[in-house]
Amino acid sequence: MSAQERFYQAKLEYEIDPADLRAALDRGEHILIVDTRPAAVFPQNHIPGAVNIVWQELAGKDGNPLAPPAQIEQLFAAQGVGPQDRVVAYCKTGLRAALGFLALAQMGRDVALYDGSYAEWAQSGLPVERASTE
Repeated sequence: MSAQERFYQAKLEYEIDPADLRAALDRGEHILIVDTRPAAVFPQNHIPGAVNIVWQELAGKDGNPLAPPAQIEQLFAAQGVGPQDRVVAYCKTGLRAALGFLALAQMGRDVALYDGSYAEWAQSGLPVERASTE
């Protein structure tokens, strides 16, 4: 297999697109969707069923790209994300979600990156949840 073929094979294993995500959810697959956007943005609009883990909470300090594994584990557990769960990480355009993806992948978790993220989901006309204005 060429380097280019290996690249695209890996890409298929770790990325998900809106059609595949929607189809998996429609089939009833147990997927936890993690929105890594700021907490103030999450209630305004998000993919249905998503939980919010702000990307800055996953970031490390003192030159470390990631927070300590125990801290990351606690952040995800607090949102109901366990070691056995399949997770899809997204943000607005995929950049911040990459940190969530990296954190979970380095812990050996089953995780995919939705790199088109909320912008692509909303533009595709797929359902979104919004906070009630009542």
